[in-house]
Amino acid sequence: MSQQHINLGAQSDGKDGDTNRQAWEKTEHNFNDLYGGAMSVQAMKNKLINGKLDIWQAGAAATATSVNAIAWGPDRYLGQAYNGSAGTGSSTITLNQQAFATGQDVVPGNPKWFARLQATAVGPQGGTGSMIRALQYIEDVSTLAGGMATFSVWLKADSARNIGFALHQYFGTGGSAAVVAAQTTFAVTTTWQRFTFTFPVPSLAGKTVGNDSNLALSLYLYKQDNSDNTTFAPLGSWATGIYLDFAMMQLEAGSIATDFDARPFAIEELLCKRYCTTSRSLLIGRWSSATSVRFYNDFEVPMRRAPSCSLLLSAFQAEATQVAIYTINGAQLINLLSDNRRSLMDVTGTISGGTPSAGAMAQLNQPQVFLFRAEF
Repeated sequence: MSQQHINLGAQSDGKDGDTNRQAWEKTEHNFNDLYGGAMSVQAMKNKLINGKLDIWQAGAAATATSVNAIAWGPDRYLGQAYNGSAGTGSSTITLNQQAFATGQDVVPGNPKWFARLQATAVGPQGGTGSMIRALQYIEDVSTLAGGMATFSVWLKADSARNIGFALHQYFGTGGSAAVVAAQTTFAVTTTWQRFTFTFPVPSLAGKTVGNDSNLALSLYLYKQDNSDNTTFAPLGSWATGIYLDFAMMQLEAGSIATDFDARPFAIEELLCKRYCTTSRSLLIGRWSSATSVRFYNDFEVPMRRAPSCSLLLSAFQAEATQVAIYTINGAQLINLLSDNRRSLMDVTGTISGGTPSAGAMAQLNQPQVFLFRAEF
C-alpha cells in the first residue's frame, strides 16, 4: 500500500480536513506498512559468505595440479578438477580474480571483482565422478532446512553452454547419507546474465547429524555422470580453454530473489576469518637455533576448528629483537601445534644477515607469511 497523508485542512481546526478517526486510521496503515516491510528484511540473509568476492586472503590467483586438483580462490570458494575415481595423471584448475570495469552498469551493486573457473590442463579420466566445478561449503546442514530457498548469481562463459547447479546436504561424520537438496541447469552465454532458482530444502526429519555437517553449493562447468545422485549429467566437455565467470552469488530463505545483501566489508572479512586467515606482522617468538625459529599467532576470530597451516612466502624477514634483522630463505614449516584460537609454528631455512642466537626473542616483521585454513 502506498503512503497515506492526513488532510490537515486549510481552515481553523475542526472546520475541514480529516476527522480524528480518519487521521489515526491513516497513521495506523502507514505504521503497518513500515512494520511489515521491516520485518520482511532478514539480517544476514545471504547464507553464502563473500558472495561479492571482495576478499581474497590467499591471493588473486589460485592454481592446483593433481588427479583431484583443488584450488582455493576467493575466500570460501574452491575450484576443482577431478579426473574420476580411477583417473590417472594430473589436471590443473585455476580460480582467479578478474576485474570489472570501473563504472560498469551491467552487473548491479558496483562489484569490483568476479571469479574465473578454468581447467588449464586435463588428465586421463577413469572410473566415475569426473568433474570441473566451483564450490562453497555452508557450515551446518540445518541451514534453510525445511523451508523454501532461492539462489541467485550472475554468470557468463567463454561460449554458450549449460552450467549445472547442485546443493547437497552433508550430515557430517557418522551422520546420514548425503542428499541432493536441489539441482538445475542454467543456459549461460558470453554476456552477463542473472540466474535465479527457487526450491524447497528437505527437512532434517529422520536424519542423523554428526560433526562437520554442511551444505555444499556447486556450479559445474563439466560433469561426467550422476554418481552423486544428480540427474543433469553428462554436462559440458572435459577440455581445456573453457571457463565460467561468476559474481554476486546469493542463497537466501524464501521464494523471491531479493537484491544482493551487501554486508559491510569489515563484517564480511570477519565471517571469512572463521575459515581462513593469514598471520599478522610483529608476531613474537623465539629463535630455536641459528637456522630455525618458533612463532606464535593468535587468531582475530576463533576458527571453525584447529586449522592447517602453510607458508605464503618462502623468504621473509625475522628479527632477533633489538639485535639484528635476518632474512629466512627457503623457509619450510616443520611443526604446527594449534587449536582454534592460537597456533605455534616452527620454521627452518637458510639465514642471511648474520647468525641469530638460540633462545633470543624473535619478531616476524612481515604480514601474510602464514596461511591458516579451517574449511571442510
